[in-house]
Amino acid sequence: MCNCTHMQLLVIINSMIENHQIPPQLKSQLGDESISFFVKAAKEKSTKDSWSAIRWGLLWIAVIGGIFTAMVYELLLGKPTGLNIGDTRITVTPDDLSPLYGFFTFGAFFVLPGFIVIGLGIYGFYRKGGYFLGTENRLIHLNSWKECSVYNWSQFQNKIDIYFTNNRGNLVFSLEEKIITKKNGKKVKETESIGMAEINHAREIKAFCHEKITTANKSKRCTSP
Repeated sequence: MCNCTHMQLLVIINSMIENHQIPPQLKSQLGDESISFFVKAAKEKSTKDSWSAIRWGLLWIAVIGGIFTAMVYELLLGKPTGLNIGDTRITVTPDDLSPLYGFFTFGAFFVLPGFIVIGLGIYGFYRKGGYFLGTENRLIHLNSWKECSVYNWSQFQNKIDIYFTNNRGNLVFSLEEKIITKKNGKKVKETESIGMAEINHAREIKAFCHEKITTANKSKRCTSP
């Protein structure tokens, strides 16, 4: 937890406001509120998250590929193998793999999600994270697609996770749980998270946001019937 006073925090963060031009989309959402902090995230997802996606994709490919390979491993040894395709038992030889074209297509369909996740992980290394602007009452996010999202501090849970990659901080905010009703009528809890990936002054910004979230949630509990 940062031991900075509120005034020291504003001095640190206001220097970033002077060094970055605030996009007009954020200014239009600001209204009459004053800016408490303004930061540009280097990426949409942290390097840690991107590597996690790549590892998950590789694991998926290895597991699914291993299952399908085990079914025809005799072919890899140069021997004929027998397979049940539907209600038909067929024998496939290394010299003629044509009966397995449908089998290979089926396998590729199951492996495809792994490649998609790997692609998203690699894309995460390059996609910019947009801008975050905080006021006394709200957090405003402008993503790399120039779309604005606005959140009141009372919408967040008190816990903010922080970790560091590439000498920069990553903050993960959790919104309040929502009850979602599935098609089968079952109700489940769902929590949305918002990340600031690879930002400067992460500790100070976390301290400021935690203070505002805590105050807003206390006020909300006091006014609840």
